[in-house]
Amino acid sequence: IHRMRVVLLLRHAPDLAKELGKELSAEDLTLAEELTKQPGATSEVLRILLEAHSTMAYAAVPHLPLEMAVIDIANKSLVTTLATEPGPLRGAFNRSGTRLYVIHEGSSYLTVIDPGSLAVVERFFVGMGMSAVLVDTRSDFLYVTKKQESMIAMYDPQSFFPLDSIQVDKGIAQMTIDDEENNLYLV
Repeated sequence: IHRMRVVLLLRHAPDLAKELGKELSAEDLTLAEELTKQPGATSEVLRILLEAHSTMAYAAVPHLPLEMAVIDIANKSLVTTLATEPGPLRGAFNRSGTRLYVIHEGSSYLTVIDPGSLAVVERFFVGMGMSAVLVDTRSDFLYVTKKQESMIAMYDPQSFFPLDSIQVDKGIAQMTIDDEENNLYLV
């Protein structure tokens, strides 16, 4: 973590190189200077490492969170970040994995992302108070909960036209579909 911090400081504040040189051995400083040229050395990598480090005290195997973070970084599990609405809350993939539907806290819009190109391809109005999004893997219909209205709305994923809605007794936090029975369960 300390070395990644130094790499980022060398990249973004090169005037600190002399001061940072006091913190590292000559070999580590040379390595850090080489790593500043690597596109994968980002603040996002440092954030992942810091998050993993913060969970080490609570893990059954103390070093496991950090090891998993290193594996995730090495496998490039974080490909990029996308500029969408603020506060992404939940997401669901369609059955073919070609679309990711994301709801956002405090937004009236659902964002549709193409994972292949990592691009936002559509935004459509759903209404305030969304708390969950689900794709029926048999039909690809999209279900969105509207917690404030105690309602589930069903949308056609091609036209984003609302097909139906279901009123429920109280607000919904999550939902799931039993593919065998085709039942929708609400929590």
